[in-house]
Amino acid sequence: EEIVDRYGFRKVRRVVEGGAERQDSVYEGLKALDEDVEVVLIHDAARPFVTEREIRQVAEAARESGAAICAVRPRDTVKRGSEKVVESTLPRGELWLVQTPQGFRRELILRAYERARKESFLGTDDAGLVERLGEEVVVVEGSYRNFKITTPEDLELARLLIEKGK
Repeated sequence: EEIVDRYGFRKVRRVVEGGAERQDSVYEGLKALDEDVEVVLIHDAARPFVTEREIRQVAEAARESGAAICAVRPRDTVKRGSEKVVESTLPRGELWLVQTPQGFRRELILRAYERARKESFLGTDDAGLVERLGEEVVVVEGSYRNFKITTPEDLELARLLIEKGK
């Protein structure tokens, strides 16, 4: 709440305390939503270069289909294997590098989170929980600029993009 006040964020309706894992934090946020909320977008703050187009298209696709993700195709060849030995090459045309936002009808994502909790399942993304229900997740073409800042190299690239934008 202090950050909301300090920076004057006007669109924040409520601040919810997070949990031990990302999944716990999202679940707390979902439970705090008003019942009249139809579509929910979940976004990682570590992806600051998301575009308005990506947000709008994911929201629209989620409204129409129930579940939508933002993703890009891998540019590099992707291989499966152990730590030091390659076992196989995966077909790039069948793979997506998943990003956020991910959008869902509120009742669907809440049901997916409640089932995951009941089964003590910890997913790697929100759409994975919906997939476990047997529901279809639609893909919206994302942007390679919508990368996740997790390493010092990512942070350096983000700084360069910000400087370039000035």
